Amino acid sequence: MLTQLADKFKNALILKGGVLLRLLNCPRSTQDLDYVWVRSKKRKLLGEEIQKALEEIEGLEVTDVQANSRGVFVEVQERAGGQKAKIEVQVVAATRLPSKPLSSAPLTQPYALPTRIVATMDLAEAFSHKIAETLERSLVRDLYDLAQLEPLSPFDPDALKERLSRLEIGRSKARKVEIAEAANRLVEKAERLSREKIEAELSGQIPADQLPGLDLLIRAAVSRIARRMESIK
Repeated sequence: MLTQLADKFKNALILKGGVLLRLLNCPRSTQDLDYVWVRSKKRKLLGEEIQKALEEIEGLEVTDVQANSRGVFVEVQERAGGQKAKIEVQVVAATRLPSKPLSSAPLTQPYALPTRIVATMDLAEAFSHKIAETLERSLVRDLYDLAQLEPLSPFDPDALKERLSRLEIGRSKARKVEIAEAANRLVEKAERLSREKIEAELSGQIPADQLPGLDLLIRAAVSRIARRMESIK
């Protein structure tokens, strides 16, 4: 799917999320693709174009396509094995930073698939979005991804401030969250991590030999992120 969408949409679809980290050799596996589309057409038309592109992949069935105010959501399934995946495309007016090209080789070469250059969200902007998503959700994988991003790139302060201006925590209405509160909430989430929670969510997604002590590594990374957040003027 990654190579097919890169072929069909070139730089129009900007990859973010877990698969972006996979292109940087992060070991956490994911079947879902997350993209940003800089608005140029109606969501329904975009959904139809994505569906048409995916239906060209042999053995793949598009089982659902939804378009709403948040974006385009596509579900697919292998006809033979039954493995499922989701594609989410967030439609935005613009990204704050230019996209960056990355090679698909880390994911495609092991399967003898052709390598493509994929347009990806700038890591600093992706990092900022991941901080906000971690605050909005209660997923161990978000904290894990933060720990993977932390040594790779700084976050973008302006992108983070913009994202925190409309944070949706749980089912609450979107509201502005100040940097200090966001940093405190992030640390609290990391402190509540346990080995049991990590194993329950991440077993099967990362190598088993990387699970022991992962809670300590995540807490240390989140603590460093929080300190950098607190230094923002």
